[in-house]
Amino acid sequence: MVWYGTDNRDFGSVYVESEDKLIYYDDISRTKGIGVPITVDYVLFYPLKKLQFYGTAMLTPMYSKTFAEKSETRDGVKTITYSAEATGINTFITAGLGIAYPISQRFDTYLNYYLISRNFNKGLQPRDQYPYQGSLALGINYNFNLKRGK
Repeated sequence: MVWYGTDNRDFGSVYVESEDKLIYYDDISRTKGIGVPITVDYVLFYPLKKLQFYGTAMLTPMYSKTFAEKSETRDGVKTITYSAEATGINTFITAGLGIAYPISQRFDTYLNYYLISRNFNKGLQPRDQYPYQGSLALGINYNFNLKRGK
């Protein structure tokens, strides 16, 4: 699986210098990123015949590119006060608990609750991006192997 995401932020404000003079301030940020999560699930027990209760952990290296710019517009003239572009790799660890239930021989449905979400590049401090600690994930898995025994 590969993740791709974008984050676009565009903040603007207006300063009234005088009755007929306005100053417009713009602050934009555009980020694009791609990640490849490596997931490990460990079945803890089966509380019902087919219902799985498991622990889950995910290591996700992410490559992202960000462009940021601040500008000021006076009398129709735009002046760029700050402009920067940065790229880098961040690595995240996420862990939690999940339940899964097979809805057919090929499809499973799952629900994960993430208890821990940390960034290796920030000294394992809590993340401020998804998946936040305390967040839920709901989905469907497709099984390519018909010989499983659930």
